[in-house]
Amino acid sequence: DESQLAKFEDVVKSKFSNIAEHKAQVEEEWKIDTEKLIVTREGFERKKSELDHMVNVEMVTLSQELSAVSEASGDIRENVDYNALMEKQAILKLAISRLDEELKKADVLDVSKINADSVNVGTKVELQDLETSKVLSFTILGPWDADFEKGILSYRSPIAKAMIGKKIGEEVSFNIDDELRKFKILSIAKYI
Repeated sequence: DESQLAKFEDVVKSKFSNIAEHKAQVEEEWKIDTEKLIVTREGFERKKSELDHMVNVEMVTLSQELSAVSEASGDIRENVDYNALMEKQAILKLAISRLDEELKKADVLDVSKINADSVNVGTKVELQDLETSKVLSFTILGPWDADFEKGILSYRSPIAKAMIGKKIGEEVSFNIDDELRKFKILSIAKYI
């Protein structure tokens, strides 16, 4: 019931007056975290190369095709090929713009600063399923490096978020195949 929830919130706020400040601080920390994109050097170079290819190969090729089509037919307003190429160029420009923005937000992971005292970006974690005793291994990296088949998770994934900050011996729970599973952290090491 909405009115009871509002009353409850008022009671909590009266007892803990700094709760609103704490919430604002947490939201600010989250905002900062989501603005940067932690990536490995390899992931950064791969995306930089991808951007370079889009700008210097794909865009140049499209421009040449547009030029050829416009020269071949005088009236380009109703030229289907020309319009299709213009649409393709607009999509490519958008992809270039997005990737360029992501590269600007990228923060290359400094391997020398990875702390393996707790699960964090740049760590490899071994976990034991408390029900089956099966041991799983995950590496926590950035979204550009994620590959679930290889056990590499993005730090933004729900499984990684559940583990980040945990230490050896601590328990963590997360869903696998829509089933909540409980694990114990066996080891934490730098991913390299």
